[in-house]
Amino acid sequence: MVEIIILILLVGIFFTFAHGAISGAPWVPTGKRDVERFLEIANIKEGERVYDMGCGDGKVLFACAKKGAKAEGFEIAIFPFILAKIRLFFCKEKKNVKIHYGNIWKWDLRGADVIYIYLMPKAYPRMKRKLEKEARKGTRVVTYCWPIRGWESSLKERNENKLGFFLYEI
Repeated sequence: MVEIIILILLVGIFFTFAHGAISGAPWVPTGKRDVERFLEIANIKEGERVYDMGCGDGKVLFACAKKGAKAEGFEIAIFPFILAKIRLFFCKEKKNVKIHYGNIWKWDLRGADVIYIYLMPKAYPRMKRKLEKEARKGTRVVTYCWPIRGWESSLKERNENKLGFFLYEI
């Protein structure tokens, strides 16, 4: 009986990872140094609302909250979602962090001042349409690794041996 329960849990975890990978990106955490680079590039200010589209373990959210931002993340893979919720329990700034379980395509982006996107390139055309429809004028969008085709980036930050960031303003 225990083996069946474990198997069901493993299949469930695998399914959420697979669904996340198919709908946007597999879970690949942003490195600690890259989180710091993101904070600089996005110019996170106290009181701003930051959305992380596929927040994984919440690392970016917690860094934004330390800067005084109100950070909200959306995650569909159950394992990183649970990790983020556990980390939230120990976070000093927990009142400034919200972690939602669910599909990023179903969340409204109108409340964001900054949106962080680290997805696979195949998801970018759909995300571009969503941003154009929902994001407010003046919203800063930061992508990690890949640009949004058809948009002009105000900053293309690529260093040797590092993945790049692209900054856009709606």
